[in-house]
Amino acid sequence: MRAVRGSVFLGCCVVMTVMVVLGLTTTVRSLTEQRVAQRSLSLAKSFHAAEAGTDAALTQLAQDPSWSGVGYTSLGTGGYEVSVVSVSSTIRRITATGYSPSNNASAEGYQSRRIESTVLIEPSGPFDYGLFSSGAIHLDSNALVDSYDSQLGVYGGTNVGTEGDVGSNSALAGTITLDKNSLITGNAIIGPGGDPATAIIAGSSQILGLKLSLSTAKELPGVTFPSGTATSALVLANGKVQIVPAGTYWYTSVQVGSNANVLVAGDATFYVESSFTLNSNSQFVTTCATCTIAIYVKGTGDAAVPVVQLDSNSLLSAASDPTQLTLYVTGDGQSASAGMIDLDSNTQFYGAIYAPLSLLNMDSNSDLYGAVVAQSVEMDSNSAIHYDVELNSVGSGSGGHLSLQSWREL
Repeated sequence: MRAVRGSVFLGCCVVMTVMVVLGLTTTVRSLTEQRVAQRSLSLAKSFHAAEAGTDAALTQLAQDPSWSGVGYTSLGTGGYEVSVVSVSSTIRRITATGYSPSNNASAEGYQSRRIESTVLIEPSGPFDYGLFSSGAIHLDSNALVDSYDSQLGVYGGTNVGTEGDVGSNSALAGTITLDKNSLITGNAIIGPGGDPATAIIAGSSQILGLKLSLSTAKELPGVTFPSGTATSALVLANGKVQIVPAGTYWYTSVQVGSNANVLVAGDATFYVESSFTLNSNSQFVTTCATCTIAIYVKGTGDAAVPVVQLDSNSLLSAASDPTQLTLYVTGDGQSASAGMIDLDSNTQFYGAIYAPLSLLNMDSNSDLYGAVVAQSVEMDSNSAIHYDVELNSVGSGSGGHLSLQSWREL
């Protein structure tokens, strides 16, 4: 009888032990599953926090392109921190890190996730690119687009930068084409909806920046040639010198002979109804360091006819400061073209060109210091556009479009 009772007691102990083990196993499994579920929830929350940080960065950058980020910002059950790096004047790299339940790595269920995105800032100023066109852009062999800062002195040496962005509203195949050994030191940007892989053809040439596309087409408003009366032309014979005081002038045309010089002695505006021509070795320059020149040329409706012609070795400049001279080619208000701007070999132009209805043709070894807006652009071998970054603020509006170019989780 005692043996039976002992067997029953032993059996009960075994059953109780098994039940305790099973209970502990179930408890441990439940706690483990709870922790896994908490980690999974925190992982999802940290990702959403990183997304919130990216959205906050986009909002801030639209208002202030110089915004550089923010430290840990709590969202209640988690938070984010953001850093922004300026890749160039128009490119920002955003790194947003999300945390849950906080940025304390020892917190229960702690998780973090990181998102990196690249954003193109599309400002509203007319001269925020070194070269911008509504159509095709072609750089022949050894052509160059780079940048410098005129406030730091003349171009060259240490005053050579990589802000020479080239852009177009067109998204057609081959919109931006670079031939052998040509170089764009900045970004190459095409119109909305285009594929940079087909619209930008570089071959063996180099584009040091990124190949991007706009979110919206850049506005290129027309310029109206003001009403007025021109009664005569400005014609200067070969080898002659003419001093022009400050003022506003109306001419039917401007024709400066070879080796002749027009010296502008104050702030001056010139309205030219048909054509503006500097013959070989001539100069149209200012005599004072701060004088400004504005030139408006109406031009014709024939795209193949030069309405601005700078012959070989000619110079158009206002104290070699591109911010002090602007050339507008307006068109007649009816035609789709305003004629051609032709910079012959070895010419030098210091200023900004705004000619959204004109072809710009730069012959070999011509140099343009400033910025260009044109309908299309042809740069021959060894020609160069040196973008003056000081023009980025000329006529700029507030804010601009932001275009998200890339996104990835790190």
